[in-house]
Amino acid sequence: MSIAPEFDQSYRAQLIAELEKKLGLEAISIPRLSWAMLWFADLDRLQEFIDNPHTVSTKSMFLHPEPFEDLLALPDERESTPIPTRRAQADSEEQLFPSKRPRLDDDGGKWPSTESLDTCEASDIAADRCAVRDDNRCFVTKAGQSSNATYIAQVPTAQSDPSFWEMLSHCVSKYKINAWKKAVEQGGLAERCDNMLCMSPSVAAYWREYLFALKPLELSEDRTSMNVQFFWLPAPPLDMEYMTSRPDLPEDLDTPGNDIKLWDCRIERKIVSGHIITLVTDDPEERPLPSWYLLEMDWFLRRLSVLAGLMGYEDDELEDEEDDSSYTTGRSSCCDSWCKPRTSG
Repeated sequence: MSIAPEFDQSYRAQLIAELEKKLGLEAISIPRLSWAMLWFADLDRLQEFIDNPHTVSTKSMFLHPEPFEDLLALPDERESTPIPTRRAQADSEEQLFPSKRPRLDDDGGKWPSTESLDTCEASDIAADRCAVRDDNRCFVTKAGQSSNATYIAQVPTAQSDPSFWEMLSHCVSKYKINAWKKAVEQGGLAERCDNMLCMSPSVAAYWREYLFALKPLELSEDRTSMNVQFFWLPAPPLDMEYMTSRPDLPEDLDTPGNDIKLWDCRIERKIVSGHIITLVTDDPEERPLPSWYLLEMDWFLRRLSVLAGLMGYEDDELEDEEDDSSYTTGRSSCCDSWCKPRTSG
């Protein structure tokens, strides 16, 4: 499976070309984040931009995306630090996990509320559940010992930071936004087993640095098994892109760079992009698998952030570009304008 199937949608290129023409940006280089958002956006959102090309939200997305850059480059203050586990008994928490991609009820439904606990106590309980569920092993390498529960998603609620969700609304359908919001607002993300995975110190470090991403594939009907797909996230292309330029994210990598590699210790095989990982639990109520919607949202945000040049691996070439702000933002290096005229050649 592809790391970015969105890029292969033939209709997408047609929609982007039409939008470029409507906005009069055929001879303009737009900011990298705007370019990345276009190529990952749902097709219905692109059609809405075409139908309403001169709205304030459309113009702000393509010409002034700097507030969105801060939201992606500076996640919530809670870091993905490993959480020490302790053995503790706790009441079970109801979860909602239909088979494969979950569906929301037509009436919007309600997510089950979680028990009100002291944050530290609740985090300890959730971390302990995660450790038991993952057999105290790194979920990627299957190595035992020295593995700790690590957060999956680190995003604010719609109430605490509406700007973050406004950014997502530019790219994602209302259905997805609704599902992701409900998943985040189900309870404190720091206090939930379904927002944690056991990782070894090195894997946790690579996760925090956006060096890899996880694509949710399938969830069993009894909620005891889930398949996710592992993809290394490469350094983004250095060339300044235009709206219609098709991105390239290699999907056959065995490293993001700098000899960073991982092995599945049980089968003694190197982990490459496309590797399938099966997550299991013996008790989907007490020790639920990771939330499908949190994984889906994180999968979207990681690829978007890396393609935009805001997060992820930096090689030597990229470091040489640090003084050129046009690399990550699309901002011209010789003036303060956000747009740069396209040059011939």
